Amino acid sequence: MGFLIHLYLIFKLSHMRVLSKILLSTFLFLLISNVSFSNIYLNDVLSSNMTKNSDILLKKTFAKDLTEYTKAINEKNWDKLEQMTYPKLFTVVAKETLIGSYELLSIMGDITTKLNSVDKVSKVVSSKEEKFCKLWYDATLTIKLNMIMAQAAPMCKEQLESKFGKENVSYDEANTTFTIKNKRTILAISPKKISKWKYLDVDSKGTSKVRKLIPEGILSKLEK
Repeated sequence: MGFLIHLYLIFKLSHMRVLSKILLSTFLFLLISNVSFSNIYLNDVLSSNMTKNSDILLKKTFAKDLTEYTKAINEKNWDKLEQMTYPKLFTVVAKETLIGSYELLSIMGDITTKLNSVDKVSKVVSSKEEKFCKLWYDATLTIKLNMIMAQAAPMCKEQLESKFGKENVSYDEANTTFTIKNKRTILAISPKKISKWKYLDVDSKGTSKVRKLIPEGILSKLEK
């Protein structure tokens, strides 16, 4: 964090193009890794035998809490983000690394997320100690590039289109702002005997260690 901030102050304008490429690589890596908005706290009662009505209620609850979660990220409320995170994640990823990645993203420009809809909720699947539920949701990511990143907008657009699909990425050159349509999934995890839900993203690249936190066979059952 401190190193990148000093780069802004030390480098002269003649070095901006090189610096832009360095920041762009860092930006895209973090964006693709963390755009998932993984780790939301959900206080609600889930039944292992969900009825249609409980499924509708669950979707409404998810929508409410996902909105609160994205608000925490947008407002950089890292304490709340930490509280919403599935605790076992911190056995493979340091808390400082998780929060630092969001902070580093904010250096690149103003990034906000908006929940559009909760499209689907899986059945609840249990292990010996925990229960799991999978959520499919739709969100919009807005990235207002800062002066440095705006210089590399064409390269950034190419990489974003490669990740999210050309049809899902638009760029407003006048306002140096990207708008990205993003469909994602997230896991809700709670102790088996109570309903105290926390959340975990297992879809991002390089998350093999994270996926190993889930008992064998659970992920495949959540797809059914």
